[in-house]
Amino acid sequence: MYLERRPPWTRYRPFIGLLIVVALVYLVGSWFIGLFGYGQNHSMAIALTPEERGIVRVSIENDEWKRADQSLKLYPEDRVTTGANANATLAFFDGTYMRLGEDTTIRIVESDLNDDESQLSAQLESGSVWIATPTTQAFSGTMLRLVTTGMLRISLPTRTEALITERSISVFDGDGIGCTVQVAGAKQPLIVGEGQLFSLPEGPLNAGDDLYAFRNALDPRAFAAPFLEESRQAFALHRQNDQPQTTMEEEDDPIVMPTGTILSVSQPTDRQAVQTASLEVKGLVNPEMVTAVQINGYAAPIDSAGAFALEITLPDKDEATINIIATDKDGITMAETMRTVLRNREPPEPPHFLTPAKDGETYQTQRTQFEITGSAPADAIGVIVNDYRLQFFSPGDKTWKYLASTNLDNLKLGENTFTAVAINQGGYKSEPVTMKIVLGGETEGVIAGNPEESAGEGGQIEPTALPDNDPLQPGTISVTAPTPGTRHTASGTDAIEFLIEGTVPAGTNSVWVNGYKLQLYEIGKLYWNYIASTKLNTMKRGENAYEIVARDADGKILDRFTYVIEFDPRG
Repeated sequence: MYLERRPPWTRYRPFIGLLIVVALVYLVGSWFIGLFGYGQNHSMAIALTPEERGIVRVSIENDEWKRADQSLKLYPEDRVTTGANANATLAFFDGTYMRLGEDTTIRIVESDLNDDESQLSAQLESGSVWIATPTTQAFSGTMLRLVTTGMLRISLPTRTEALITERSISVFDGDGIGCTVQVAGAKQPLIVGEGQLFSLPEGPLNAGDDLYAFRNALDPRAFAAPFLEESRQAFALHRQNDQPQTTMEEEDDPIVMPTGTILSVSQPTDRQAVQTASLEVKGLVNPEMVTAVQINGYAAPIDSAGAFALEITLPDKDEATINIIATDKDGITMAETMRTVLRNREPPEPPHFLTPAKDGETYQTQRTQFEITGSAPADAIGVIVNDYRLQFFSPGDKTWKYLASTNLDNLKLGENTFTAVAINQGGYKSEPVTMKIVLGGETEGVIAGNPEESAGEGGQIEPTALPDNDPLQPGTISVTAPTPGTRHTASGTDAIEFLIEGTVPAGTNSVWVNGYKLQLYEIGKLYWNYIASTKLNTMKRGENAYEIVARDADGKILDRFTYVIEFDPRG
């Protein structure tokens, strides 16, 4: 019998059919998803607005440069450049706002909206930009905001206000721990938080460079830079114009324009007292006669009903004058009025440290991470600790918290000084208060009190305020460590800190070392200790003499003893 032989591939026919079905389902599904826009990136437009002065040029899809005289919509791969004395703004789909400085070139890399992960990205090729990100995210999924330069890749969180150049970033405001900055050639990114400046020096980086050495607190003068102030004003105007205008009919308490009146100002009233550093000026004009309103030289938007409003920054004076001018289409002044406001420029009361130590105290610990807490004055709208404005403090809060950690680079081995100030609505800062933390050693607790408070309690006072009698119990003080007797020799870098320990007679009420009252000594105890430390400035190179004095409840001297330490760090 003859049997027909089938080709070998026929045995795989069921599998081939299954693959064809899967491919068809995938193609049809992709077409269906694409038809309704599910799961795909949507490339969103960026609004470019050139400012009136100077020349701004654009390159659409890498085409030749053309002058931009009016607002345009840009997309990825489009570029913008500003000339001398020229500025422009970019408004992104998520609410991010960017203002370009003079002689600046920037390229749009991404502007994608997606249900899962949205992203906007721009490359700063030269110059500088001011950028403000929105306070909240108005859509689902995650949002990634990036600005890259030749040396930096910067990730911006919400509520960020920053100034970026090719080799630096200044962060004026920001959520969380701050902006994540990846430096070209570095393995690990670094964090630049609120109130900090990161600036790379010119030239290539060395392999062993510590990037955090290039991060510093912002100079207070940076907050008064003209480019920063102009950018903030432009952003305020942008937000105002982006919101629906309120007409006279929509007002809760509509302003009625008196018959024959050209200009009426409802806010502020003359001689009004204000606490804030900025103020909104509001009013009405006759729209048939007035086409423009200027407030201290800045143009205020006017709606169809003649209502205008503009937020202005007040000068740092006790009395500030606001000049409002209404003009017609030919620029002729139709009406003018002035308002004087009275500024409360008094700084707030200072905040206070509560734990682990109070104002002026020094606390020693071995913990590498702990929480510092404090109290805040009633009129504080913010608290700054070591140039960092606390993110979770809200106006009206009575207490505040600050995390100190070696991992956050705000706590190091040795002595650390923490300074806190409060800010009120006017932007004025209180007098600073300080508290010190010493990381290392063996003691856990307060090792030094507040000199001012101690003086009031009979602690750190002038020797002339205490009895200077002959010892009542001579020979009763002794030193038992680091070497018993009257003298000890310390050498080498490992001997920069140690305890001096000893005994005192019964009836001792206080123990003093070189005029300092020991804070941890408990009345009635027969032993005491004191930290000799180069970090605490209680020991130096060469010979160090320590006079130990025991006093009774009346402050009289029970005994006096001198112990000498010879310290040589080179030994």
